[in-house]
Amino acid sequence: MKSAVSTLVVLFAGSALLFQNCAPRPVETTDAASYNNGVSGDSIYRLPANFNETLNTGVTCQVALNSNNVPIGSNYIFTFTTTGTIPAGYRIYTYGSKNGVADASEVVPQFFSAMTLQDTNTGTIGVTYIRYFQIRDPLGRALCQTNSVQGTLQGRNCTLSASSSTVRTGQAVVLTTTYGAGTAVPTGGVLQFRGSNNGIDIQPIPYDQTDFTRYTRVMTDADIGSEYVRRIVVLNQDGSTYCETNSVRVRVTNANGQ
Repeated sequence: MKSAVSTLVVLFAGSALLFQNCAPRPVETTDAASYNNGVSGDSIYRLPANFNETLNTGVTCQVALNSNNVPIGSNYIFTFTTTGTIPAGYRIYTYGSKNGVADASEVVPQFFSAMTLQDTNTGTIGVTYIRYFQIRDPLGRALCQTNSVQGTLQGRNCTLSASSSTVRTGQAVVLTTTYGAGTAVPTGGVLQFRGSNNGIDIQPIPYDQTDFTRYTRVMTDADIGSEYVRRIVVLNQDGSTYCETNSVRVRVTNANGQ
């Protein structure tokens, strides 16, 4: 049994558990899929019929988040403070949204069965979560509900810039790729140019230079009158996308600028 005032520390990161103060969607007979982001759950767990019942036990709970902006590779910590008596076998259910779309127990039950859990922000994508918790007894009856907190997990970031948007024949255009914190071309990764020529989409073009941050191309007479739109896609060794830049536009004129 847990009584009086207690502080529960829960560690998370890339798995993303941040909380929203909105009413949970009633679910009574949904089989919950196993939660695979550092949170435990029963793969065949079926919600009890009294899942939406709230007990008036005097239990209160609050949650605090140590960081609202989590870099790639970092953890973040939720600290729970409770008052009153919490029975053995309790579960903490997660509610909220991911980039504004309801997820977690708003869709299927997701709960904690341990008070210290840790994960890492792998940075696959940047995402913002809003999360709040409900602590429930073993029968699924709510004992208390926390405040809501919001946090953003930083994702991989790469941006592209061009030395000029208009280039004369015989001149060079330099494309510079900037990689954000925690972002770098992975081992075995490859780069491709994608985009369009004069408004017509092109097939991916292999990146044919060794410097992954600076690409130089001299325009020739064959380029005159062309408008190129380019972005760079960085691929993992398995062909999946690691990171993708914005697009830049370059127009090529003759030696007189026409």
